[in-house]
Amino acid sequence: VASAGPIIADIQARLHDPEAAEFSLKTTKEDPHDPTIAARSHFVRGWLAAESGDVGDVARAATEMEAFGAAYSNPFVSGNIPGYNCWIAPAEDAAGRPDQADALLKSAGTFVDCYRFRADILDRRGDWASAQKAYADAVALAPNLPAAYFSWGVALAKHGDLDGAVAKLALANQRGPHWADPLKSWGDVLVKQGNAKKALAKYDEAMNYAPNWKELKDARDAIVKQKS
Repeated sequence: VASAGPIIADIQARLHDPEAAEFSLKTTKEDPHDPTIAARSHFVRGWLAAESGDVGDVARAATEMEAFGAAYSNPFVSGNIPGYNCWIAPAEDAAGRPDQADALLKSAGTFVDCYRFRADILDRRGDWASAQKAYADAVALAPNLPAAYFSWGVALAKHGDLDGAVAKLALANQRGPHWADPLKSWGDVLVKQGNAKKALAKYDEAMNYAPNWKELKDARDAIVKQKS
């Protein structure tokens, strides 16, 4: 059992709507009997800071996620949102604290997010071979969930394997057809492949599920402007 406001903010953050997420957090009444309010508020703000892409927000993301981690030690919190502690690791690694990231992933449990974030971290550190194995392990852990395929597809695109990226993103979309992120990344790859028409179709489809996502709108507008 948890208060609705931060849960809604969490959903809005996943829809890439930071203004709506922040509004939901600010309008949630405090309740001394519900520790999930503060915990999930730290989580959402950490997520939003990490997603902003601003260099100055890296430290803020780590600070918010560390505060979330402290609150997560309460069984009432962890029982409501199992596996959320996996999200602390990427923030710690991005902030230059690899030891904390590694220690957390070793203790966080068996979750797809932990596995795929481990792969992302290995890739960021330049160990692409180990990263690919970790992505494969994430897929094998829960092959019907979309997240591991998505992360693997994004990584393949960064390494220039565009066909491989499309294959993984298509699998992510198949398993999570209402998730905008694989569709947006699929569109990004199609742009790199010079297929603007198909990219626009992917962006339009993604807009159905994340209509206020600024980066998605910008990517779509760039194609429309180019065509006109």
